[in-house]
Amino acid sequence: MNDDDKERCMKPMVHSLLNECQYALHKGSFHVYHKRRFLDCLKALSVSHDRSTINEGEILMQNRPVKACSDSRVVKTVRIFPIDTNSHGTMFGGKLLSYMDEVSSMSASRHSRGDAVTASMDSVDFLSPIRLDDAVTIESYVTWVGTSSMEVFIKVTAEDLKTGVSRLANTAFLTFVALSDDGRKKVVPLIRPESDEEKMLYQAAEKRAGQRIERRQESRAFANTLAASIK
Repeated sequence: MNDDDKERCMKPMVHSLLNECQYALHKGSFHVYHKRRFLDCLKALSVSHDRSTINEGEILMQNRPVKACSDSRVVKTVRIFPIDTNSHGTMFGGKLLSYMDEVSSMSASRHSRGDAVTASMDSVDFLSPIRLDDAVTIESYVTWVGTSSMEVFIKVTAEDLKTGVSRLANTAFLTFVALSDDGRKKVVPLIRPESDEEKMLYQAAEKRAGQRIERRQESRAFANTLAASIK
């Protein structure tokens, strides 16, 4: 494994471990081994000699407030009208994505108490069509954080207003970056999962973060290739 691979694997681990440390501190169960494990991660990162990465880890060691996932929960419900549907009588996917971005951005701002910009939208799964006259509920909340980044989970349900039957229509994860008033990245509070769903998403967040880093690198390489062909 080369240095880049080590950094890519270790960086999300550092973020996740600090969340664990801060959560333990908040609950009064913090032990010396938490700090030792975190410092071991920073030491492993040092093999890359990337000061920006190491500095990020050092910043994480600062005392940061902890917020519950539910503190950032936002819920929006809309009714689907003819103007919202395509020729198949189902909701335009683009309009649903717009709603999802709108709602999730409020969750990000509610958690960071500041501006937040969309960095990525991934794992968008259209599970069930949304039909004319359905009531659509979009729910979002922050599930994981880095230094200035926030992962927001979105769950979309559709209700048949005539029968009262609801179904899961869509899920997705969006990543936002918190910005200060001068437009620079700012440190966000850590996150505390409470419900079973929140804990499940939180526990798998480290893996998703690592996958995003890999996809971002692949995307940049692909973009560079395309840019070269345009010249």
